[in-house]
Amino acid sequence: MQNWVLFIYFLVGFIGVYIYYKKDIIYPTVIFFGAYTLSSLCALYNSYQWNTTISWKTVILLVAGSFVFLAVSLIIDFIYKKKNAEFDDKKIEKYKYNIYKIEKWKIIVITVYSILSISLLFYYVYKIAYQFGDNFNSFKEVLNVYRNNTAYNANASLPKFMSILMKINFASCYISMFIFVNNINFDEQKMKEKIKKYAFLLIPVLTYFIQSFVSSNRLAMVTTIIAFVIMEIITWYRKENWNKTISIKNLILLGVTGIITLLLFYYSATLVGRKIGRKPLDYLTMYIGGSIECLDLYLDEPTSKSGVIGYETFYGLVKNVHDYLKIDVGKVPTGQLEWRYINDNKVMVGNVYTAYRRWIQDFGYIGAVILQVIMATIYICFYKYIKKCEASNEKNNLLLILYSYFAYSLCTHPIDSTFYSFTFRIFFIVQVIILIGMYYFLINMDLKKIIGKWKNEKINN
Repeated sequence: MQNWVLFIYFLVGFIGVYIYYKKDIIYPTVIFFGAYTLSSLCALYNSYQWNTTISWKTVILLVAGSFVFLAVSLIIDFIYKKKNAEFDDKKIEKYKYNIYKIEKWKIIVITVYSILSISLLFYYVYKIAYQFGDNFNSFKEVLNVYRNNTAYNANASLPKFMSILMKINFASCYISMFIFVNNINFDEQKMKEKIKKYAFLLIPVLTYFIQSFVSSNRLAMVTTIIAFVIMEIITWYRKENWNKTISIKNLILLGVTGIITLLLFYYSATLVGRKIGRKPLDYLTMYIGGSIECLDLYLDEPTSKSGVIGYETFYGLVKNVHDYLKIDVGKVPTGQLEWRYINDNKVMVGNVYTAYRRWIQDFGYIGAVILQVIMATIYICFYKYIKKCEASNEKNNLLLILYSYFAYSLCTHPIDSTFYSFTFRIFFIVQVIILIGMYYFLINMDLKKIIGKWKNEKINN
């Protein structure tokens, strides 16, 4: 019964906020309720497969968490409507925009760089794998050993300079993806001609996917697809001056894209050396909805707390403190949580617990409320700012790219807390700096002007 109550609550809530926010499918509150609707549906399916029922305590916690997010959303919406009535009433001028002309030599440079950095990545993946095993029959086995000793156990790690090299590929992917989406929407040629004209911009996206595969990072592939969808929808909204809503046909297409993404996530598991042992539906529902069952098990049997503040919530920052300041944090966190089993330990339900588990473990229920308020406020204000700003402004476009990347943390809220884990760490700052640099390289840097300026200075001197 509890699983049914949870699913019906989030389904009704999703429909309600979708209508209230004028069918804006990517409004943060709509994404939040949509994600939990899907997760609770998967948890409902799992309850019949596993013959389990979550407790009312878990239901109350998840409902209360959604109330906090919704309350923040309504308060911010009320404030914005008072301060920006002219915007909400669509009384604004048509958005200005740019169509970016990117020289193909830049993409060639990025592609060559990607091939070299991925080759180096191959080398270090093999090197780490051979530290803990040998006689590998396939690259799948190499990736399995590599991931077990880097992601699940802090036995080894890639050199720090490799992380920076890989982030350049990440930045190239996201900037190129933005330019592609922007030009496809605003260029007035026929779609077939536009795709042919701008398809070369997707090469960095392909190389980033290859990098993600080599590093056994399936989540990166999923987050990239989510970012692409967010960029596309916001850019389309801008093109239509935020006066139209997405049609049923495109909503269905969006749903199909989601299904394809989930299937990609499933089938890519075997490619990176993971043993699944479950059919696609069982595996995906376990991953998406098993987090609710794991949360229920955690609330019934919590684990011992670390003496380090924010050990689970800010594990990326805790690891930075250990690595760079040489402060003893005990066992170095990997981000992986303990596995949970049911039915006399015969069925494994996963090691993800929704975002709430990490927050409650580190800061208690009051702390979880505060973290939820902060997260909701950041996402909603960020989105509203992007909604207001001009599309031709470079700073605003960089913010759009950043928001598109962040958006996946809303989608994965029912699975795990990724916003605080991945944002509050040193390499996030490095990532933003690299992102700005790649934006300048691809969009603003004009080699002919630089050479011409250099020649003039040489003549004058």
